[in-house]
Amino acid sequence: MKISSEQRQPKDCSNSGSILTLTSKSGPRIGSSVLNWVFVDARVCLIGLFTLLLSCSLLRADTIPMPLNDLPLITLNHPGSIDLGIDFTYYEDLSASLTPGQLLAQPQLFKKAELSDLNQVHTNANFWLRTRIANFSDFDTWYLTAVYPLVEFQAYRVDHALGEQAPQPMRIPAARLDLKRGETGEFLVRVSSQHILNLQFQLDDQAGLYTKDREEGMFFALLCGCFLAMIIYNCFLYMSLRDPNYLYYILFVIVNIHLNLLAIKFPDTIFLWGGINWWKLVNIYSPFAPLTMFLFVRSFLQTRTLYPRLDKVFLGYIGGLLILAFGQIWAIDILFEVADFYFLVGIFILVFAGVISFKDGFKPSLYYLLGLAALFIGIVIYLGRSQGLFPTNLITINAHMVGQAAEMLLMSLALGAKIKMLERENVRTLIMAQVKGRLLRVISHDIANPLSVVKATAYSLLSREVIGERMPMILRAVAMIEDIMQFVIKSEAIDGNEGSIPLEPVSIGELFESLAFLFNDKAAEKGIRLVFLQEAEDLFVLAEHTSLRSEVMSNLISNAIKFSFPGGAVRVTTETLTGPGGERIKIIVNDQGMGMSANHLVHLFDPVENSSRTGTKGERGTGYGMPLAKACLDVYKATIDVQSVTMDQSPTHSGTCFTTEFQRAYSKADV
Repeated sequence: MKISSEQRQPKDCSNSGSILTLTSKSGPRIGSSVLNWVFVDARVCLIGLFTLLLSCSLLRADTIPMPLNDLPLITLNHPGSIDLGIDFTYYEDLSASLTPGQLLAQPQLFKKAELSDLNQVHTNANFWLRTRIANFSDFDTWYLTAVYPLVEFQAYRVDHALGEQAPQPMRIPAARLDLKRGETGEFLVRVSSQHILNLQFQLDDQAGLYTKDREEGMFFALLCGCFLAMIIYNCFLYMSLRDPNYLYYILFVIVNIHLNLLAIKFPDTIFLWGGINWWKLVNIYSPFAPLTMFLFVRSFLQTRTLYPRLDKVFLGYIGGLLILAFGQIWAIDILFEVADFYFLVGIFILVFAGVISFKDGFKPSLYYLLGLAALFIGIVIYLGRSQGLFPTNLITINAHMVGQAAEMLLMSLALGAKIKMLERENVRTLIMAQVKGRLLRVISHDIANPLSVVKATAYSLLSREVIGERMPMILRAVAMIEDIMQFVIKSEAIDGNEGSIPLEPVSIGELFESLAFLFNDKAAEKGIRLVFLQEAEDLFVLAEHTSLRSEVMSNLISNAIKFSFPGGAVRVTTETLTGPGGERIKIIVNDQGMGMSANHLVHLFDPVENSSRTGTKGERGTGYGMPLAKACLDVYKATIDVQSVTMDQSPTHSGTCFTTEFQRAYSKADV
């Protein structure tokens, strides 16, 4: 970065006419007349000494004199890059007006640098660095380069005739040092920045400097290519799907990429893109990076509808970002003080929102949280390198860029996962509506006519006193069919938002007796024993009796019989559990059949994937029984778990175990 010394200081850089007055940030001014007075009049020597010590005590720590023999020495003894680290003394010129000559006349102003001094963040002051460099390398030409591209600096050789070292026209701020082999020189460096000031420097030989510049150019070009690919890809998705989530994502990516490229000054002309002087607008523009992030996350996590209170926090934070942005127009200094802290608070809000969403079962939030973690890790490495925790190399210097790229990629994956999840939910809802509505409506219509015939015939036979042992069974079957039809009507009302299925205590004893009535003959025909066992006679679960019998338990027992072999057994048992949420009851259906593969288990309750299989005697099914059973259990707020062992895994111990878990009920008053 070439900024001439004439723009920043008077042309006269000699030591003549140097001001001998010490100026502190908060202390008094001490003139040379004080020293003359102390040593000319011996009668007031003690008073003068006391006054001098008192005056020095008022000076801040940064004005503690630094003896010249304590000036750090940097040795150039190998090719490549050498970190300056903290091997320099420095002085903070708050007035930003002192010249090299004035500073050299006041060496006591300089203090030894510490690691905490390297990152000065926002300041309008000039920082003057002073060090010695001994060249024991094989090169006559070395370059002083700034690690952070947005700083401006001028280097001066001060042990010879004072003069500025030649600045280099490169993206990386650099100055060529006039230092021959075997020579030791003393240098003074003035550092300033209109944005974030950083005091990290390196010394590079000529080959190392151009290699570093070339490698960084290739690295940034690769990152830019990835960024551009993500933008183009998501633009196509937005034009295809018209989903506003993609629009917010594209806005977030463009703004953050642009700010990152401004921060690394890549390419060289980026501050003049579009005919705009971005250099003057960066402070106003910076808050729009988290602002676009919050807009995207607000849309992605649907905080407006799912988390109204959190959404108010989002809107309040966005309002604060706008205040930060427009406050820079009037250069309100306090905003510089709070901006970094405010951005940190924003990160915690975003993490909190992602954790809450993930806990609520929104799986794409996992990619979102990983994206935030990638950005955080990149920032930690970037800042840790400046504190000496990580070595200085191409990756650590640009770790924030790598973290940002990973974040954007993971956010894109999160968005894709959300769209895919919504599509699956839409398909599932459509199919479930068809299964619950149209299919059941057709079935109800089809059984209406034979039902009326069966019912009329049964009552006719009863009136003629021709009562066989099967007649009560016919009437009971008719009653069950009527219950099914009434349940279909209820389900249609739910789909039409006319109400919800009322839950009630359902007796497990009555449930088991009904299931035995329905399936004993079917099991016997196949040579399978059907066993029902319950712990006690007074067990009740919270459910809807018709759907629990006809859609849940009937499907589970029918499947168990269907996939069992002759001579096997199907056991239906109960188990009572006590926990923090109250008592719950398990109903377990266990068979000794052929079992299910892991792939089949994954899609067992998915209506999108038809999981129908042929039974052990060629029985066929629709594939809708298990999704229907799961839908009913969801209404009851009950759960289901499936464990299965295939015959390939264990020929002698194969089978499947369905475990449903319900809230226990005691009477209708418990509902």
